[in-house]
Formats: sequence, structure tokens, C-alpha cells
Amino acid sequence: MLLKKIKALDKELLSIPKTNGIVDESYKVSSKIYTAWGYVGSRYGKPSPTVKLYLAQGKAALKVGITQVNDLLAQDITQFKQQSQQSGLGLLKGTTFIVLD
Repeated sequence: MLLKKIKALDKELLSIPKTNGIVDESYKVSSKIYTAWGYVGSRYGKPSPTVKLYLAQGKAALKVGITQVNDLLAQDITQFKQQSQQSGLGLLKGTTFIVLD
């Protein structure tokens, strides 16, 4: 169950490596950030309204993604750690949450 949640979260956050053909990944956090980066890097002057829009979308998607990762760490990973400690296995000794400054 934990592995399925990790894989599902990974699909939402990152692009699929070595994928052939055209794949719509516009909903992924990494795509939104890359699009914002592309628009910011394509201008020399003041950011246009389009650039500001893509930056806002990238920031919003990143915040949602960080919240999802932190929720996974706080709930599922913590539960898994507790179960593994009770079993005597020494897995996942340290977990660090992500903080966006």
C-alpha cells in the first residue's frame, strides 16, 4: 500500500523518464515549474502578465506537491517506521520534512 502511494505521488510530481512520443504532463508540478522557468528566461525586461501567471501556477503547484509529500512523511511513512521498529527492523531512522522558504 505504501509503495502504491509513493508511486502515485511520484507520477503527479515528476515527468516520466525515457518516455517515447508526446505525453501530456502539463498537470505535473515539474512541468508547471519548467514552464514558468522557460517564460522567465525568455524575457529581458519586466515580467509580463503571462510570466506572472505561470510563476503563480508553478508556486501553487509546488506548495501542493510539498504538502502531499509532507503528509506522506507525517502519516504513511511514520506509520511504516513505527511498524518496522516494532518488528525489530532498523529502517528509516531519520525523516526530514520539506520547508519552502
